[in-house]
Amino acid sequence: MKPTDTAKIIRELRASLQLIRADHQYLARRCRKFKDSKKHSKEPPKPLLKFAEKQRVAAKKFSGFKIAKKLERDSINFCERAPAIASLLEAPAQEDAA
Repeated sequence: MKPTDTAKIIRELRASLQLIRADHQYLARRCRKFKDSKKHSKEPPKPLLKFAEKQRVAAKKFSGFKIAKKLERDSINFCERAPAIASLLEAPAQEDAA
């Protein structure tokens, strides 16, 4: 490895380190601001509440679809079994008539 290659690698690593330090400082400031705002605010932010309400409504709708699907399956199943049930009910009635 040539000394110029080594020097270039060192310069690139130092530049990368500076970027990482800058990112870390930025994130540390954001974190402090967030923690400070959280201390002063007791209620959750309004956009978060709106999102939570939309999620609750969506969950209810999805639950309703699941219930409707189950009712549909049950009614189809009953329609398929209805003739067999009717024949079972007719057999004792015919025996009583005889």
